[in-house]
Amino acid sequence: MSEFVFRGLSTFLTGNYNEILISNLENLRNKFQCQLPVEIWYRTEPEESFKEQFLQLENISFMNVNNFISDAEKWNGESLKALMMFYSEFQEVIIFNDNVLFHLDPFYLTKHENYVNETNMVLFSYENKSFEINEKYIEFAKKIVDNASDSFPVMQEYIFSNVLDEKQKEYFVDNNVMLVNRTSHISTISKLLKHYQEMYNNDEIYESMFYSQGFWLMSQKMEKRINISELPNIMLPRKDKIQEKVLSGFHLDKLCYTIEHYVDDNIIRIMEEAAAKMTEDKRLEQRREIVEAMAKRRDTKEFAEENLRIADLLYKDMIQSEMNNNEITSTISIEDSNEDIQTIMQQTDCSQELAGLVYKEQNGDIVDSIMIIHELQENNEVSSYLEKNMPTIDEENEEEMQIKVEEVKVEEIREEVKKDIEVKKKLTMQERVQRLKDQKKNAQ
Repeated sequence: MSEFVFRGLSTFLTGNYNEILISNLENLRNKFQCQLPVEIWYRTEPEESFKEQFLQLENISFMNVNNFISDAEKWNGESLKALMMFYSEFQEVIIFNDNVLFHLDPFYLTKHENYVNETNMVLFSYENKSFEINEKYIEFAKKIVDNASDSFPVMQEYIFSNVLDEKQKEYFVDNNVMLVNRTSHISTISKLLKHYQEMYNNDEIYESMFYSQGFWLMSQKMEKRINISELPNIMLPRKDKIQEKVLSGFHLDKLCYTIEHYVDDNIIRIMEEAAAKMTEDKRLEQRREIVEAMAKRRDTKEFAEENLRIADLLYKDMIQSEMNNNEITSTISIEDSNEDIQTIMQQTDCSQELAGLVYKEQNGDIVDSIMIIHELQENNEVSSYLEKNMPTIDEENEEEMQIKVEEVKVEEIREEVKKDIEVKKKLTMQERVQRLKDQKKNAQ
């Protein structure tokens, strides 16, 4: 089994936009200096001459979906993204359509604060346009999320209310580009893939666009926070034919991509400046609201502003500390192992004993575990594998004792780290508060 690569890009070859895909990858390599590996998934074998064009760009690998599912002809480019995410060799992957044209290295998206600290995903917002309710889409969505929660997107409430107002959007996300940390979301991805497999097995087939909403719907079902661009995708004039419009995706005040054609550079500059202004205005408004709220609980606004500044400094120190740590670590905790084993069992219909043994042997790698179990099942070697690898009672007791010792060590380290952090926080806050008191005293 191949080792996981930390970052990479992945796309599905529809065959309709081959020249656009080549142009996009050439720009990534030569203009934006993005040398990350790229997976190109396909259902129909591309011609050798066409493959050679891609391979000249280096670090390109081709993946046949037929090696992973038996009924690939039923699947479409959007539903296949669940499979691509699950079996990708990248921990952090950008999935993009083959008609996308990037306008910069798309991994700038990882700089988003909510991606780093909370969600481990970046999605793009669907464009604002008028629409009529599609009952088949509502049917599709309710097969994943059966009721609305407090966190359900306002823009999609019509799925359950069947009422349209000015806040509603036909769809929530534009799935042309998405950034996902697979390690953090492997359970969501697995459940989505399993859901699609069951739908296709039952010949429940829907429009391709519906499947593009599957990931956020399953994330919602599993109570995961969703990180989506605050700027909806918009239509901008095409670079060489201004009378035609091009779908354009903005995030973090930058134009990330367009579809099929490029947009004029001057228009891009104007739009990015406007987006930055909107972001700054919103930030200042949020800051003003925080200051006013804090001022109501203190004697002066200066006191509130000083506390806010202290909080900003503490936050920046924390972020800088995290950024200085260049070690790539797994985002799966010990508590997640049981859920991982359940995922393996779902995908292979194997026993818990087999899933646990293979998962341990593969050092917690879910995808490699699944593929090994599939091989064992195909070769009728499950029984011999279990006989060979099941631990004896003495080995189990010894392993259990070792786990308990390690858990005690980990807990001791956690407590020491907590105490150290608390001491530093208190000292920092005391020092800053004392300085504030000194400043007020001197001012008098």
